[in-house]
Amino acid sequence: MKSKFILDSFPALGTLFWIELFEDLPDEKISEISEMIKKEILEFENLYSRFKPDSLVSKLNTKGNLANPPLELLTMLSYSMEINQLTGGVFNVCLGDILENLGYDGELSFKEKFTLATPKNYSMDNILSLSEGNLYLKEGFKIDLGGIGKGFLIDKITKILLEKFQLKYFLINGGGDIFVTSDNENPVEIFLENPLNTELIIGSLKLKNQALGASSPFKRVWFGDKTNTEYSHIVDLKNNNKFNSSFVVGKNATICDTLATCLCIDENCILGFNEVSYLVLDRVGEVIKNTLE
Repeated sequence: MKSKFILDSFPALGTLFWIELFEDLPDEKISEISEMIKKEILEFENLYSRFKPDSLVSKLNTKGNLANPPLELLTMLSYSMEINQLTGGVFNVCLGDILENLGYDGELSFKEKFTLATPKNYSMDNILSLSEGNLYLKEGFKIDLGGIGKGFLIDKITKILLEKFQLKYFLINGGGDIFVTSDNENPVEIFLENPLNTELIIGSLKLKNQALGASSPFKRVWFGDKTNTEYSHIVDLKNNNKFNSSFVVGKNATICDTLATCLCIDENCILGFNEVSYLVLDRVGEVIKNTLE
């Protein structure tokens, strides 16, 4: 049967979302599902985007504390802390102040605020704390959930489609982060875009009940107006300047999203994650790690 789209190029979180359905539903049911998923996506963005001034993340970043944070936010932060520890600090959601200083701010000015001084201690357990139902953020720091948000949201949508609407066969694509069940029990072929030339394909994968995370520093790159330094939305505290691109296959979109970000910084930092496979390219497109084969 011909597939249908529940969502088609729906804008949110700085990207576009698609949901492709591989089973037959009446148009009115597809419309019902579409409206609910749009609402979920926009609510998630309004709660957790650093670029939304009234979001919970922005309130935490501004005030330094948040009373009675929702379990969903605590779950994302707890998982981020776990990945931070397992990757030796490579994954870190407490780098929002760096991104803003480099110009990746709410206005997307891409203009440096000031030259960063002596590096601070960005250890996450030194920055975030929870006490008596309040979430605290150390002064001078800001959080940014860009490395986990899309994947977490895709897994949330997956659960809604499976449990609330009893759907079996679908594909969710949020700007290159994907979860797919199957096409009537058949794997779905996903083509991998060349991060250096988006008009070229470097290969494909067949996925069934799997997620794919993709990350590249070339999607958002700018030169500082004060230092003429090349910057990316991916922050490397170790200043290795790897500029890797990565593709990660795993059981859910959250782990694939977070680890794809990590591989852009250090291709060796996730060697202990046996539940995923991945492909890493260097800044000129040469393969430097490949466990997909």
